[in-house]
Amino acid sequence: MKRPSISFNKDALLDFLLRHGEKFVVAALGLGALWLAWGGINALRLESVRPNQLPSAIQAGARRAEEHIGSVAELPADLLPAHPSLTAEIDGWRTAKPEEARGLALLDKPLFEDLARRPKPNALPVEDLRAVAGIAVLEVKQAGAAGPGQPGDGRGPRPPRGGRPEPPAADPVQQPQEPLGQPGRVVPYVIVTGLIPIAKQQAEFDQKFAEVGFRDEKLDTAIWTDFEVERSTVEAGKEAWQKLDQAAVLKLRIAQWAAADANRVPVAFQIPADRDGRDVKITPFGFCGPLPTRIDEPWGPEQFHPLVLDAVRKQAAATQQQGRQGQPGLPEQQLPPGLVEGGAGAFNAPEPLAPEAVQQPGAEEPQGPPHRMFRFIDTSVEPGKSYRYRVRLKVRNPNFGLDPQYIAEPALAADQQLVSPPSDATTPVRLPDPVVMLASRLAADDVKRLKLKPGMFELMVMAPSQKTGNYSLRSVVTEIGGVANVDESLNKPNDMRFKGEKTVTNRILLDVIGQQADPAALAPTRGGRQPKPQTTGPAEPLEMIFMKRDGSLELVSAAESEPRIVRYRDTLYPPEAAAEGGPGFAPGGSPLDGAPFNPFQTQPPR
Repeated sequence: MKRPSISFNKDALLDFLLRHGEKFVVAALGLGALWLAWGGINALRLESVRPNQLPSAIQAGARRAEEHIGSVAELPADLLPAHPSLTAEIDGWRTAKPEEARGLALLDKPLFEDLARRPKPNALPVEDLRAVAGIAVLEVKQAGAAGPGQPGDGRGPRPPRGGRPEPPAADPVQQPQEPLGQPGRVVPYVIVTGLIPIAKQQAEFDQKFAEVGFRDEKLDTAIWTDFEVERSTVEAGKEAWQKLDQAAVLKLRIAQWAAADANRVPVAFQIPADRDGRDVKITPFGFCGPLPTRIDEPWGPEQFHPLVLDAVRKQAAATQQQGRQGQPGLPEQQLPPGLVEGGAGAFNAPEPLAPEAVQQPGAEEPQGPPHRMFRFIDTSVEPGKSYRYRVRLKVRNPNFGLDPQYIAEPALAADQQLVSPPSDATTPVRLPDPVVMLASRLAADDVKRLKLKPGMFELMVMAPSQKTGNYSLRSVVTEIGGVANVDESLNKPNDMRFKGEKTVTNRILLDVIGQQADPAALAPTRGGRQPKPQTTGPAEPLEMIFMKRDGSLELVSAAESEPRIVRYRDTLYPPEAAAEGGPGFAPGGSPLDGAPFNPFQTQPPR
């Protein structure tokens, strides 16, 4: 028999696997199936439930245990516990006396008490924020006036001899006349006022640090360091908030303001000096900011928050009462008129905020009112637009710079200030138009001067003057349906319908209620009939209705217009005498308003 030859080269091994490899795979699968079958048989054999583990066997054992326990009615005497006298046990404690301490125990307490760490307090926002819009005339800064000599030589004009004015030098070129009226600047403004919750903010600090392990009275006192004012221009369908730049505001105020008005807010309603931690280089304006000096009229109730206005009226009433009694020590500041005894601009505060001191429980000295007034004036607004405002307050962080062992999180010591959430936004306020329409009644002399016919009316326009910057009056004679624009170039000979600087109002006179002039003074109609005068009852109030360019209506009454007409009447009809028929004279008549002749300004008519 021939011995088989076995070789272990690569080809022989590959041929062997191809011929017999499936046999090895089938054999492995068969062994695995046998192992699984044996495991199942073993599980049935070893892990089946025994007879004593069946539910019936368990229930039977429970019944036998219950019957065994219930067969003994009482416990044996040797198993009962002893009951000693409770009174005797307590009497032993009553008669015992504590032993006195032998010396001072130094190490009987822990070195560091286990107290809470300092959390982050909340900065509270301004409450009840409000905004008021208007137009003010501010004083213009006085530049260094130079005399008739060289500029800056320090010499003024030469005084006249004997108190008589020297005649002006002959000059073929007519010198321009000085503009009539005080120079000024018409500025639109919005005053934003609110209440700073000084008492609530301090209570927030006290509550957060009541049970902490480290406290410092100076650090835990609320100090306000800054504020941010955000403004939004109200437009249809969108609203974008923009932060007002303090540097830009300061630059604008330097350019506009000649002086600041006296701060008439009581000291009790202002942030105390020890609570005001502002950096004047960053925030030059106080939390109760100043107002510019007005030359048209004094600031009224709009400069106060409504809840502070009641306290201001009380202070004004007390000041007047002390003045009547001749008591010394009156306040130096002058309070605005109309704030005493419900005068002009009276306001009934819904919740009067009394300035009297309130005694807090546990306090040694009475505390002031729980709020301080916030005020900011914005003069970078434009007439005809509507704005909303909101304010953020910044308070000094009491955890700034502290060791991490005293605070809950190391990040709480990183920021120097705590920023409050934004306050509730104010209601939209709309800036009024600087051009104001006025209505005035006419006397018989005025009717003759203007040559008014039935159906014609004189409209008064108050607008900024290009010469002085202040307000000045214009006059236009028109009828219902006429446009109240002023342009003296449109006057015709013997028909002076326009007087004053050129002004475009874009207002149309829709209707007039009441009579502007005395019917007996009106010129007769073409038929020669004189209008029948009204002989019975009081005169009907004069009111005029205008339509603006945007279609809105404007109601003007003579009663409300009278103070402004009286204030600016000299800008339209100067009281000084001039040549007959010139400025300040009715055509062919005497000086207006019965003004006396001034010999130092013009020559009397001959």
